[in-house]
Amino acid sequence: MTSPLRLSVVVPAHNRAARLRGTLDALLAQQTPAGLGWEVLVVDNGSTDGTLEVFRTMAMRARGRLRYVSEPRLGKSQALNAGIAVARGA
Repeated sequence: MTSPLRLSVVVPAHNRAARLRGTLDALLAQQTPAGLGWEVLVVDNGSTDGTLEVFRTMAMRARGRLRYVSEPRLGKSQALNAGIAVARGA
């Protein structure tokens, strides 16, 4: 049985494939309290590099913790709002 989802982390990314792997590695390595359900939302903000490929590789290792959101309208606020709109955490 999985824990109820209580936390969503939104990671906006625009052409950040080179840094995304390190960011996701660090987030997935966090020690969290027992019973804390959490997810990481990667919001691809119109990237033209390998952001999606990095996400796919990391998602295979993350056992359902990572979700991908595409937001074609450029801008950090656009990306954050798109992530918040689909976040499952409180």
